Amino acid sequence: MSQKSSTIAILEALIMIIFLPITLIWIVWKRTDWKKTNKWIATAVVVVVFLLILAASGENKDSENNGSVAVDSQVEVVQQSEEKQNDADLVAPVVSDTQKSPDDQGAETQKAEGEIHTVSHVVDGDTIKLENGKVVRYIGIDTPETVDPRKPVQCFGAEASAKNKQLIEGKEVRLVKDVSETDKYGRILRYVYIGDTFVNDYLVRNGYAHSSTYPPDVKFQDQFKKAEEEARINKRGLWADDACKTETTTPTTTSTTPMPIPVAPTTSNTSGSSNSGATGAYSCNCSKTCPEMISCAEAQYQLNTCGCTRRDADHDGIACDADCQ
Repeated sequence: MSQKSSTIAILEALIMIIFLPITLIWIVWKRTDWKKTNKWIATAVVVVVFLLILAASGENKDSENNGSVAVDSQVEVVQQSEEKQNDADLVAPVVSDTQKSPDDQGAETQKAEGEIHTVSHVVDGDTIKLENGKVVRYIGIDTPETVDPRKPVQCFGAEASAKNKQLIEGKEVRLVKDVSETDKYGRILRYVYIGDTFVNDYLVRNGYAHSSTYPPDVKFQDQFKKAEEEARINKRGLWADDACKTETTTPTTTSTTPMPIPVAPTTSNTSGSSNSGATGAYSCNCSKTCPEMISCAEAQYQLNTCGCTRRDADHDGIACDADCQ
């Protein structure tokens, strides 16, 4: 192949240097009736032009050769890089799924479309409020109640709330959706991650929550059940022998007798003075907002006893839904 290229190059050089110039000069001298001076000028022009063409041809060949060498060098570098990568793949250790910790497995389940939000405050062990005002309910788990006005504070509820607060309050979390967007109370349903920690799984695995999955959001149902079994076996958190000596984690059944419907509040209700029908430490004041309430119990008092219906926007009987569900 190289010999053929050399032969072709020699023929091209002979044509360019000898044949074409001589032909043109012969035409000038034999086929024209120009004056002798003009013929010499034409001859000189032909020679100069062909010399320039020859020089340009030589530069193009040099650049082509240099380009060919550069391409060959790049190909060689790429081939060497691929060989090194193949060698690295051969010696790289293979880690099976069974060797990964539950937290690692949880971290890998994070979807790329998960949303990043900052937690404003923790409502209880399985509910949080974001800086944008939205309330998030953890999917697949249930912690003992602490803020539901219809139920007493349950065993290990305060500990679950404290642990949830320690994990994520004031921090950025990743929220991942399953199937449902919200629950019947309008709370957003999400799996919650902070760093590599799968918070839903962590709370169940360490005895702060029960596995409690509701279709169609069942992606991690089996994982949560195994996490709860592990917590029971190892007697962690609410499963410890001395965790609930005087209380029970089973929700207490409340009386089905409806509370009396109060009469419309008088003028004194909005001024902050005590209502004549009010008992206990709370006083009727319908101008108070949910954040101004001392507790969820006071919020429920303002709704049930004082008739402050603005505290129950969705008319479900629970005052200040966002903070007290």
